Amino acid sequence: MNPSYQKSDYQSLEFHKLVVTKLQEDPSLIQKALNNIYLWKIQNTNPQPYLDEWLIHIDKELDHLLAFLESETDEAQRLRSSSPFVGIITQEERMIIRRKFHGPRP
Repeated sequence: MNPSYQKSDYQSLEFHKLVVTKLQEDPSLIQKALNNIYLWKIQNTNPQPYLDEWLIHIDKELDHLLAFLESETDEAQRLRSSSPFVGIITQEERMIIRRKFHGPRP
């Protein structure tokens, strides 16, 4: 466990562990992340270096990407906060993980 992690960091890590499972089952889902990156680059003309950082990890071997997504390094934590893997897990899956960390909604 990373002592600098907050509850939200562990929740994000849990989301990305599920992304890893889905990518292992269907590596073509990486295209969804690439599409998100390219769309965000078009929509925002300001430099967004974190998108280029994601591209570096996505362009490496799948095993590297999967390990990075589950890593507790500061870099992985930082990049998960702006993850291009949105849309890979369902809203229901997100809510299950969210409840694990925050309890049921009132």
